[in-house]
Amino acid sequence: MAWLVLLLALVVDPNATPPRAEASRPTVYVFLAEGCPVCQFYTLRLRELQQEFGAQVRWVAVFPNRLSTDSTALQFLLNHDLAMQIRLDPEQVFCKVYGVTITPEVVVKDERNRLRYRGRIDDRYYAPGKRRQQVTRHDLQIVLQRLLRGEEFAFQPTEAIGCMLNNIP
Repeated sequence: MAWLVLLLALVVDPNATPPRAEASRPTVYVFLAEGCPVCQFYTLRLRELQQEFGAQVRWVAVFPNRLSTDSTALQFLLNHDLAMQIRLDPEQVFCKVYGVTITPEVVVKDERNRLRYRGRIDDRYYAPGKRRQQVTRHDLQIVLQRLLRGEEFAFQPTEAIGCMLNNIP
């Protein structure tokens, strides 16, 4: 029962503002779709990044498709052993604000709520349906390392490769 309460705490009210303690650390918004094979592929990498950065980073899974529900989003996270808060964005308002068009795609905001990165997790996928054997650039990991070291760097978006957003009316 306590586990269920903990899991329910992961569901975030889309209109809620993060508590002060959460706002004082970088936040990674990971845009996901339950049925996207590229999202499913990246769950292992996301788990590794969560283990690497621990509580230094706040993780929020954003589900921008109209068919996503709290239940389907939570089930996706449980199936892939990801510990993230959930934010549903069925009207894709959050996506439009940040220019997100693909899943998986990430948006990183620093501890002062400034946009620092938008794009791919890494360069494993280089074209739709095409992936490299070896990653040559770990974009999200590099951004988080720089943020946590307190480095200043310019915002440089990258192109995410994956599944188009589901715009079912």
